[in-house]
Amino acid sequence: MTRTNDRPPKSLKEYRDWKNALDTYYAEGKEEGRKEGRRKAMRSLARQMRQGEPLTKIAAYTGLSEAEIEALS
Repeated sequence: MTRTNDRPPKSLKEYRDWKNALDTYYAEGKEEGRKEGRRKAMRSLARQMRQGEPLTKIAAYTGLSEAEIEALS
């Protein structure tokens, strides 16, 4: 639920609906940020491992595909 103006909520139910929506969006945003952070860390690790490890091993350790690893150059 998005509020279209800056007026205060008219009822407790409206306030709770609004707060629950904000809390949900916040939690989803945090989770998305965590996933992106883990993905960046795995790409960084894969770049370092490319200096001596086979692609299949790097893919197994990082969860990245071999094509993604090759594209990291």
